[in-house]
Amino acid sequence: MAEKDSRSKAQIEADINSARVRLAANLEGLVDEIHPQAIKKRKTDELKTDVEKAKQFARGAAEDAKAQFVHEDGSVRMDRIALIAGVVVGVATLAIGTRVVVGKVRKR
Repeated sequence: MAEKDSRSKAQIEADINSARVRLAANLEGLVDEIHPQAIKKRKTDELKTDVEKAKQFARGAAEDAKAQFVHEDGSVRMDRIALIAGVVVGVATLAIGTRVVVGKVRKR
């Protein structure tokens, strides 16, 4: 059998009232959480944060790339520029040479 509740009627009513207040607060929070405008705002805020992180990453990558070709004092690192220029010339020479050889082989 169930035990006899030793609380008074006033205590039971107070407990019911506090449970009602908690339930109303939880329901209000739930409505705020699932309301379309609230969802839209959360997603918009998340997107803004992600875009800002992407911008910061891109700025960092650009600075890192720039640091490969420019000294801290702003002067150009000619050794790196010459290396890149040499690679470009080498690739162009290889491409032109390949086209010439392939063209001669096709004419035969």
